[in-house]
Amino acid sequence: AVKDGDDILFLLLGLPAYQAMTTVVGTVVSNQGLEEALLRQGKRFVRTAVGDKYIAAAMEEADVLLGGENSGHVILRDYLLTGDGIFVALKVLEAILASSNWVMQTFAKFPQTLVNIPVAEKKDLAHEPFAGIIAAYQERLGSGRLLVRYSGTESLLRVMAEAATAAAAASVAQELAQALQKALGEKLTS
Repeated sequence: AVKDGDDILFLLLGLPAYQAMTTVVGTVVSNQGLEEALLRQGKRFVRTAVGDKYIAAAMEEADVLLGGENSGHVILRDYLLTGDGIFVALKVLEAILASSNWVMQTFAKFPQTLVNIPVAEKKDLAHEPFAGIIAAYQERLGSGRLLVRYSGTESLLRVMAEAATAAAAASVAQELAQALQKALGEKLTS
């Protein structure tokens, strides 16, 4: 099974140094399943914009030791102020040994679908017709999450839908991406 940064955060909470933590920092892209699993443990989940700098700033502000992105960028602030993949891998191994969680069982994830739209210009999505299109699809998605944002590193508009079923997430993400692509006048790729 593929494990991502959300799984890594959850596994690291098995270490004695992090078990008593009351807050964990993630991003707007972090899976809703992680947030719900943390809430069941009595922990608070803080979401930031995507990017290590936002996570690090929120961790410092809230005096939190553990935070990261689902991409796998994880910060253990009691050791380092930035992410270090090899160090985090060693700490995950330590957590597996401490918990005997050899299969790396974590939490039930909500299905997510991500569609990328290449863009020539990053138009303001808070204005019409974009805001109305996004709002209509959020209403259609119901209790699921919808995230529409521009990539910080590429000329892409990212459309992510998260829902109780993979079919619902895929349907809404694809249809919203097509509607936004048409409104933006851009070609669609996945």
